[in-house]
Amino acid sequence: MLKRLQKLTDYTIFNIMPIAKNPILRYRIINACLSNKHKRYWTALELIEKLRSYDYDVKKRTLERDLELMRYDERLGYYAPIAYDNNKKAYYYTDPDFSIQSLLLSPEDLETLGNTSAMLQKFKGLGFVNAFQEIVDKLTRLIEHMRIPQRNDIIAFEDNGYNKGRDHFDDILRLISGCTVASIRYQKFNRQETDEHIFHPYFLKEYCQRWYVLGYSETRRNTITLALDRIISVTDTTLPFLKDKELSPEKYFQHTLGVTIGQGPLEDIHLHFSPVMAPYIKTQYLHGTQHILSEDKTGLTISLQLIVNPELMQELLRYCPHVTILKPTSLKEKYIALLQEGLKNGK
Repeated sequence: MLKRLQKLTDYTIFNIMPIAKNPILRYRIINACLSNKHKRYWTALELIEKLRSYDYDVKKRTLERDLELMRYDERLGYYAPIAYDNNKKAYYYTDPDFSIQSLLLSPEDLETLGNTSAMLQKFKGLGFVNAFQEIVDKLTRLIEHMRIPQRNDIIAFEDNGYNKGRDHFDDILRLISGCTVASIRYQKFNRQETDEHIFHPYFLKEYCQRWYVLGYSETRRNTITLALDRIISVTDTTLPFLKDKELSPEKYFQHTLGVTIGQGPLEDIHLHFSPVMAPYIKTQYLHGTQHILSEDKTGLTISLQLIVNPELMQELLRYCPHVTILKPTSLKEKYIALLQEGLKNGK
């Protein structure tokens, strides 16, 4: 598949690179000659004349190098069966049915790439996607040109239609890449007041279709997480950037579900799920620390190594009534309190 992708990249370069600098077009012209059913044998002079008819003024040395690359270059992956007939003083394909065009991609590969292209279209509007959007568009046109049906109706991606956090995504990504300190005006939900953070951004994290940025706040004198959809404005500063070489997403969130770092201790959490929910929990873990303790006709028991935070509580409520908290007792009490509060609000 990787070789086929390389060949597709070569084919796409044909649509991007100026003709004068495009060797891929030369290979295609040579291939068209050697795969011609009515004329199998081509002298060097005939091939050179054919290339010149396409505005390629090449020397015999260049032609010989092209033929060599078509034969043996692993990056192209053509492995063209080109031979030289001493009697005819001409080049030919030992396999008359060979053509580099037939090697590009199978229909299945092209359909897969078409679906991938459709997926990338879902992220239009984000700068880091726009940077190669033209290539995606060229790939889409290429697939259509080769008359391979591109299916857009076999994958339905989750899309809520609007995400305010995208407004600041490109700015935050630029700040992280450039190690730039920013002044961020931030407003929490259900608050009229705004906070001003002198912020050193480290990395972005997505959770439940919302984007968050983790970094050091000089205002709080601590490492915090800010939700992009609650950022009012972002302004660059010239302050020196404070690097944290020890900080990484894997370590920082290794015992956290979501993005909120809880204040409590690391807990050994045991949960029991009913037989109805057990298959879902087994096939999509709640967290990377999940471990199956037992499974029988009564359901599934798992353990998690997590710090209790709001996201964990929301997740447990989502599985009600199919989850039972076995330990710790403090987590079970919080869960029951939330259920009771919900009952009061429902009256």
